[in-house]
Amino acid sequence: MGYEVTLSESCEEALAYSHGIRFDLALLDYNLPDGLGTELMTELQRMQPHLKIIISSADPSVERISNNLGALAFIRKPAGARTLNSRFIRALNPRAC
Repeated sequence: MGYEVTLSESCEEALAYSHGIRFDLALLDYNLPDGLGTELMTELQRMQPHLKIIISSADPSVERISNNLGALAFIRKPAGARTLNSRFIRALNPRAC
């Protein structure tokens, strides 16, 4: 779909990438091997205040938590490519919707 993607498998790895790369959007899983996506979100927002963050989880109760912490959106898993792309478009181009 034309996105340039950087994949990380842990909070630690994502934070390491964010020191050297400016991201426009982050899609974070809630449960990561070394922490929670909401904890990572807080740190990423501190490092890159412009960053738009979407949290994803199979647990619908996480939506309220992520919204309270300032996530732009919540996506319930499993989510297909169309759902992801739609949310990405809205996040990156809010006037296009």
